[in-house]
Amino acid sequence: MQLKQDCVRYVLLSLEEQKFNMIIFGANDTDIATKLADDRFSTDDIRYTLFELFQGDL
Repeated sequence: MQLKQDCVRYVLLSLEEQKFNMIIFGANDTDIATKLADDRFSTDDIRYTLFELFQGDL
């Protein structure tokens, strides 16, 4: 799977704006991906993006 730069931006902005509390309260990557998935990015795209962001210590 290839990392999509638009998805990275979407995930980071979404977490920063309104859904960052999900990480603080212990949501896992599946919960976050389900919440953020829309018609542009699938849950798999978001889970892969989260994986890469966590690997990069972001």
